Amino acid sequence: MERERSNHSSLHYISLLRSRLPARSVLTIPRLADSPLNFEIQMFRSSADCVHRPLLNGNVDLFPGKPDRPVAVRVEGTSVSLEWAEPDDSGGHVITGYVIKFGVADSNQYETKDVDIATASHTLAGVLHPQTPYVFAVAAKTAAGQGPFSDLSDPVQNYRG
Repeated sequence: MERERSNHSSLHYISLLRSRLPARSVLTIPRLADSPLNFEIQMFRSSADCVHRPLLNGNVDLFPGKPDRPVAVRVEGTSVSLEWAEPDDSGGHVITGYVIKFGVADSNQYETKDVDIATASHTLAGVLHPQTPYVFAVAAKTAAGQGPFSDLSDPVQNYRG
Protein backbone atom coordinates (compact mmCIF):
# COMPACT_ATOMS: atom_id res chain seq x y z
CA MET A 1 0.00 0.00 0.00
CA GLU A 2 1.48 3.30 -1.02
CA ARG A 3 0.58 6.47 0.81
CA GLU A 4 1.18 10.11 0.11
CA ARG A 5 0.71 12.54 2.98
CA SER A 6 0.53 16.28 3.01
CA ASN A 7 -0.58 18.71 5.65
CA HIS A 8 -2.41 21.90 4.70
CA SER A 9 -3.35 23.92 7.74
CA SER A 10 -5.28 21.45 9.92
CA LEU A 11 -6.23 19.13 7.03
CA HIS A 12 -4.48 15.83 6.50
CA TYR A 13 -4.66 13.94 3.21
CA ILE A 14 -3.87 10.31 2.56
CA SER A 15 -3.88 9.16 -1.04
CA LEU A 16 -4.13 5.43 -1.70
CA LEU A 17 -3.27 4.04 -5.11
CA ARG A 18 -6.00 1.56 -6.09
CA SER A 19 -3.76 -0.42 -8.41
CA ARG A 20 -1.77 -1.56 -5.39
CA LEU A 21 -4.70 -2.33 -3.08
CA PRO A 22 -6.53 -5.64 -2.74
CA ALA A 23 -10.26 -5.70 -3.54
CA ARG A 24 -11.06 -5.16 0.15
CA SER A 25 -8.78 -2.92 2.18
CA VAL A 26 -8.68 -1.50 5.67
CA LEU A 27 -6.96 1.78 6.41
CA THR A 28 -5.93 2.32 10.03
CA ILE A 29 -5.28 5.87 11.16
CA PRO A 30 -3.07 5.62 14.25
CA ARG A 31 -3.96 7.58 17.39
CA LEU A 32 -7.17 9.03 15.90
CA ALA A 33 -9.21 7.91 18.90
CA ASP A 34 -6.69 9.48 21.32
CA SER A 35 -7.48 12.99 20.10
CA PRO A 36 -10.14 15.13 21.81
CA LEU A 37 -11.27 16.47 18.42
CA ASN A 38 -14.05 15.46 16.04
CA PHE A 39 -13.02 14.40 12.57
CA GLU A 40 -14.63 14.48 9.18
CA ILE A 41 -13.63 11.64 6.91
CA GLN A 42 -14.24 11.80 3.17
CA MET A 43 -13.51 9.10 0.62
CA PHE A 44 -13.51 9.75 -3.10
CA ARG A 45 -13.13 7.61 -6.18
CA SER A 46 -11.05 9.26 -8.89
CA SER A 47 -11.37 8.31 -12.52
CA ALA A 48 -8.88 8.95 -15.30
CA ASP A 49 -10.40 12.37 -15.99
CA CYS A 50 -9.82 13.38 -12.31
CA VAL A 51 -13.49 13.68 -11.44
CA HIS A 52 -13.96 12.89 -7.77
CA ARG A 53 -17.11 11.00 -6.84
CA PRO A 54 -17.85 10.72 -3.11
CA LEU A 55 -17.92 7.20 -1.70
CA LEU A 56 -18.22 8.17 1.94
CA ASN A 57 -18.72 11.49 3.63
CA GLY A 58 -19.42 11.62 7.31
CA ASN A 59 -18.31 12.70 10.74
CA VAL A 60 -16.53 10.41 13.15
CA ASP A 61 -17.69 11.20 16.64
CA LEU A 62 -15.23 9.99 19.25
CA PHE A 63 -17.25 11.10 22.25
CA PRO A 64 -19.93 8.94 23.86
CA GLY A 65 -23.52 9.36 22.74
CA LYS A 66 -26.46 10.58 24.77
CA PRO A 67 -27.74 8.25 27.51
CA ASP A 68 -31.45 7.66 28.01
CA ARG A 69 -33.02 10.10 30.41
CA PRO A 70 -32.73 9.10 34.06
CA VAL A 71 -35.65 7.71 36.06
CA ALA A 72 -36.04 8.15 39.81
CA VAL A 73 -36.41 4.66 41.28
CA ARG A 74 -36.44 5.74 44.93
CA VAL A 75 -36.95 9.02 46.77
CA GLU A 76 -36.18 8.98 50.48
CA GLY A 77 -35.77 12.10 52.60
CA THR A 78 -33.38 14.43 50.77
CA SER A 79 -31.93 11.63 48.59
CA VAL A 80 -32.91 10.29 45.19
CA SER A 81 -31.78 7.08 43.46
CA LEU A 82 -31.56 7.35 39.68
CA GLU A 83 -31.21 4.77 36.91
CA TRP A 84 -30.64 5.28 33.19
CA ALA A 85 -29.61 3.33 30.11
CA GLU A 86 -26.06 3.91 28.94
CA PRO A 87 -25.54 5.44 25.48
CA ASP A 88 -25.89 3.18 22.43
CA ASP A 89 -22.52 4.48 21.20
CA SER A 90 -19.57 4.86 23.55
CA GLY A 91 -17.46 6.53 20.85
CA GLY A 92 -15.10 3.56 20.80
CA HIS A 93 -14.04 4.01 24.42
CA VAL A 94 -14.98 2.44 27.74
CA ILE A 95 -17.38 4.54 29.79
CA THR A 96 -15.49 5.57 32.93
CA GLY A 97 -18.19 7.59 34.68
CA TYR A 98 -21.06 10.01 34.37
CA VAL A 99 -21.86 13.64 35.08
CA ILE A 100 -25.24 14.20 36.73
CA LYS A 101 -26.90 17.55 36.17
CA PHE A 102 -29.74 18.52 38.50
CA GLY A 103 -31.79 21.52 39.51
CA VAL A 104 -35.22 22.79 40.47
CA ALA A 105 -37.70 22.07 37.67
CA ASP A 106 -38.39 25.02 35.33
CA SER A 107 -35.53 27.11 36.81
CA ASN A 108 -32.89 26.47 34.08
CA GLN A 109 -30.24 26.62 36.82
CA TYR A 110 -28.32 23.41 37.36
CA GLU A 111 -25.57 21.96 39.47
CA THR A 112 -23.40 19.08 38.30
CA LYS A 113 -21.83 16.16 40.11
CA ASP A 114 -19.09 13.94 38.65
CA VAL A 115 -19.67 10.27 39.35
CA ASP A 116 -16.63 8.08 38.78
CA ILE A 117 -18.53 4.84 38.36
CA ALA A 118 -19.34 3.13 35.09
CA THR A 119 -22.72 1.78 36.21
CA ALA A 120 -25.90 3.42 34.97
CA SER A 121 -27.30 4.19 38.42
CA HIS A 122 -26.44 6.45 41.33
CA THR A 123 -27.92 7.83 44.54
CA LEU A 124 -27.59 11.56 45.18
CA ALA A 125 -27.79 12.32 48.89
CA GLY A 126 -28.85 15.65 50.37
CA VAL A 127 -30.03 17.31 47.16
CA LEU A 128 -33.82 17.41 47.56
CA HIS A 129 -35.63 20.10 49.51
CA PRO A 130 -39.13 19.19 50.72
CA GLN A 131 -42.00 19.75 48.30
CA THR A 132 -39.69 21.08 45.57
CA PRO A 133 -39.67 19.38 42.13
CA TYR A 134 -36.23 18.57 40.69
CA VAL A 135 -35.12 17.36 37.26
CA PHE A 136 -32.02 15.34 36.39
CA ALA A 137 -29.92 14.61 33.30
CA VAL A 138 -26.81 12.47 32.81
CA ALA A 139 -23.83 12.53 30.42
CA ALA A 140 -21.32 9.71 29.90
CA LYS A 141 -17.55 10.23 30.29
CA THR A 142 -14.77 8.33 28.50
CA ALA A 143 -11.07 8.86 27.92
CA ALA A 144 -12.05 11.05 24.93
CA GLY A 145 -14.22 13.37 27.03
CA GLN A 146 -17.81 13.99 28.04
CA GLY A 147 -20.72 13.31 25.71
CA PRO A 148 -24.00 15.24 25.52
CA PHE A 149 -26.49 15.29 28.39
CA SER A 150 -29.57 13.10 28.25
CA ASP A 151 -33.03 14.58 28.07
CA LEU A 152 -34.29 15.82 31.43
CA SER A 153 -36.05 13.39 33.75
CA ASP A 154 -39.64 13.80 34.79
CA PRO A 155 -39.84 16.06 37.86
CA VAL A 156 -38.97 14.29 41.12
CA GLN A 157 -40.31 15.60 44.42
CA ASN A 158 -40.06 14.69 48.09
CA TYR A 159 -43.52 15.26 49.59
CA ARG A 160 -42.42 15.08 53.22
CA GLY A 161 -41.87 18.37 54.98
